[in-house]
Amino acid sequence: MKLQIARFDPHPGALPVQMADSDGTAMPLVKLNEFGADLIRFAPGKRVGLHTHQGDHILVVVSGTGVLTFRGERHALYAGVVYLVPGSVPHAIDAETELSIIAVGNDHRDAGAEDRLEVV
Repeated sequence: MKLQIARFDPHPGALPVQMADSDGTAMPLVKLNEFGADLIRFAPGKRVGLHTHQGDHILVVVSGTGVLTFRGERHALYAGVVYLVPGSVPHAIDAETELSIIAVGNDHRDAGAEDRLEVV
């Protein structure tokens, strides 16, 4: 098995994959079996509404600001904050500024896959 290495541009801008059921764009970073990571970007004012995932995931905010809504509570998104989000719990992301997030998850689905998330 080979070491996987991903590099990404930390500067704002749309990424090559339109995420299903979302305003966000993404770029795959690494994937091994069912475990993977993507870089996700939202333009200011864009979002992904309440949804769930098959697997749990860690959200690492790289740049920008926004809000994570989890169980009806709003939590600030800003560079350096990390959240562990259970896949079965509805959550939403709203970008206030250009927002870049690395999403790492188990039971990982490709960013553009129709089964990546289920809208609630």
